[in-house]
Amino acid sequence: MGVVGDSLNGLTDSIRRQGKIEWVHVRHEEVAAFAAGGEAHVTGELAVCGREFADPGNLHLINGLFDCQRSRLPVLAIAAQVPSAELGAGYFQGKPIPRTCSRSAVTTVS
Repeated sequence: MGVVGDSLNGLTDSIRRQGKIEWVHVRHEEVAAFAAGGEAHVTGELAVCGREFADPGNLHLINGLFDCQRSRLPVLAIAAQVPSAELGAGYFQGKPIPRTCSRSAVTTVS
């Protein structure tokens, strides 16, 4: 589940061509995280939510991911950030994802 955009176009196109994974487009990142949590709760399996390049959308994932973490639901969030070298250079809500998501995630990778 997620909101597509330039940075995820390659991923979503690959998913579409393989036909093995269903991509569910939603209109807001928070909805994607809560929907993934709902799917994980119902199925007991890993659910995935994603978001196209950079902020502020990544910040919108946090409420849903925090709910998943508190409910111990297996959810993987795929998110991007502005290039690390450009953090603090004035991007609107440009936040380092590992630090921003540290309270709602078990593991973050940069």
